[in-house]
Amino acid sequence: MNTIKNNSGFTLIEVLIAILISGILISGAFGFYSTMQSQTTIQMEMSNIQNITRASLDDISSTLRQAGYKLNGHDPYLINGDTLMVFFNIYNSVDTVTYFIAGQSGTGDYEPQESENTTYYLMKGCSYGTTSIYSDNIVSVNFVNIEDNIIRISITAQTEYPDDTYNYNNGYRTWTLSEDVCLRNI
Repeated sequence: MNTIKNNSGFTLIEVLIAILISGILISGAFGFYSTMQSQTTIQMEMSNIQNITRASLDDISSTLRQAGYKLNGHDPYLINGDTLMVFFNIYNSVDTVTYFIAGQSGTGDYEPQESENTTYYLMKGCSYGTTSIYSDNIVSVNFVNIEDNIIRISITAQTEYPDDTYNYNNGYRTWTLSEDVCLRNI
């Protein structure tokens, strides 16, 4: 009889079981990676809109605190819907800084375009410079006159991309930040 000694190697069943176990482990690792990637993207988007609202609010507040500086007989500010005009005297007899929202049409046309989940540019215009885009993905900007010398500013921004796991607002997450600004020169 012929007997084979020192039989080494794997049987077909052992190889198939090893491939099956490896496939299960790899699919679990891919699922974990996919979930972590999605959560990282969501957190980066939320961080971005929080930074947009904070920076915008800080700039508007800083400018608004200058309202009325060295002005005689001129209104220190003007609120018209979602537009804020701040007047002061630093460079000219009356310097003006204007904040307003305008549509994101992509063609250079800054007129608001109403549609579902529309975001806007927050524009900043200066009498001593040009009008420019200050921030994007803005849902709304509200200026409310609380008292003669206190103005409440509220800014709402939205994520650029929808989140499939978020069931509200068509998947777009939003962030609102408000501040009451006390005017110093009134």
